[in-house]
Amino acid sequence: MRSRQGGDSIGALVSPASTLEEMFLLAQMTRALGSDHIDFRLRQTDFSADAVRRGAPWLGMPVAALNRLDRVLLVGSFLRKDHPLMAVRLRDAVGHGCQLSVVHAVDDDPLMNVAHRAITAPSGWTVQLAQIASAVAQIKGLAAPADVKPGEIARKIADSLCSGANSAVLLGNARSSIRRRRRSVPGRNGSPKRSGPGWGCWGRAPTASAVTLPAPGRCAGG
Repeated sequence: MRSRQGGDSIGALVSPASTLEEMFLLAQMTRALGSDHIDFRLRQTDFSADAVRRGAPWLGMPVAALNRLDRVLLVGSFLRKDHPLMAVRLRDAVGHGCQLSVVHAVDDDPLMNVAHRAITAPSGWTVQLAQIASAVAQIKGLAAPADVKPGEIARKIADSLCSGANSAVLLGNARSSIRRRRRSVPGRNGSPKRSGPGWGCWGRAPTASAVTLPAPGRCAGG
């Protein structure tokens, strides 16, 4: 293929579960063939954010800092199954008073106390997060990012996040699903305002990234 179409026509996909050494060897081999097309995002279908993203998604804090969080919003992640070490640290934080809120499609059991749950189909996550953001804006006295009325659960989650001194929003791999399913949320002036996933948090702790896999549980329809 390289002799007929050139090295740029070659691409390589590597499992995110591969070892660092395996990824390095595949990258070396692919680049030796004249291609830089290497990726590990096997589940992602929407890459529109690549043009504006700066750097690579990462936890945004030392792993040890998870133990010191006092408010957490976990979005679309089977954290206990995918990142058991992080789950242990969050469980320790919850045991010391951290309030954990969850937005998910499945009523999964994280084996720790959950203060608030918003269980809805992935197609409704964008609106649910917009409601939470609007509720936070109201609490902070800021302009609402979207013209949506926060529901009861959204207000409770917002109250929890704003009451903490060290809060974080942890986004699972399902954030790519939010990009695929995002819808137009009315802006404050009534015009459509595109609302998609954002990298941010309330408090000092930056956003984290977690991976999600299918798991048994009560799944929301849609």
